[in-house]
Amino acid sequence: MDWLQKYICEIDGYPRPDWTAITEYVNKEFPDKDKHEIWCNIIRAWLNKLKIKLPTDSEVHESQNFILLTSEKEKYVNHLLGFLEKTLKEILSALHDIARDDGYGKHVVMVFDEIDNYFSYISYFYPDEGVFGISAGIYLNEGYGHFAFPHQDIIFAEPIAAHEMTHALLSHLPIPLWLNEGIAVNIENHIVGVPSFRFDKEMVDRHRKYWGKEEVQAF
Repeated sequence: MDWLQKYICEIDGYPRPDWTAITEYVNKEFPDKDKHEIWCNIIRAWLNKLKIKLPTDSEVHESQNFILLTSEKEKYVNHLLGFLEKTLKEILSALHDIARDDGYGKHVVMVFDEIDNYFSYISYFYPDEGVFGISAGIYLNEGYGHFAFPHQDIIFAEPIAAHEMTHALLSHLPIPLWLNEGIAVNIENHIVGVPSFRFDKEMVDRHRKYWGKEEVQAF
């Protein structure tokens, strides 16, 4: 994978791949039958570069459909990878013909040991100016899509992972953000067993009176 090195530059202290150039190279040089493993190797090389830049010892772990970068202990890693595999199947089943798991390579998940490291990494994907809310997790739909979140006890990591995975599996749809987020919240609740949220009648009437097409789109 020597060819890959020229397509990964260090920006803001982290290796940032030029995904456009990498995709063009892979499409030109490799047949379709080899692309899944080629992309997995690209991801492994990238994450092995990234883990060196993190302040604590992180490792790259794999399951059938996921590559995970984290400093968490073996028990946590095994539990999370098992949850990710189970959740992938559940989302694809629940959102049959809507969610998609197409393409080459595995899903990439990053769990940062400190919230400062998490924000340091994801700040690259934000505009230079603006006010942004606190993030407990994020799906980064740029280049090779991946999702990340700071360390959480596993009981809190599970709903975050389910939520962000839903975003990943809906990323091909040209739907508004409010709808994307609404689906992700409902799937998250479904996966972790939270009862469906219900309005009382008065609240329903108030929402129906307020929310029209313009108000929803503005939101």
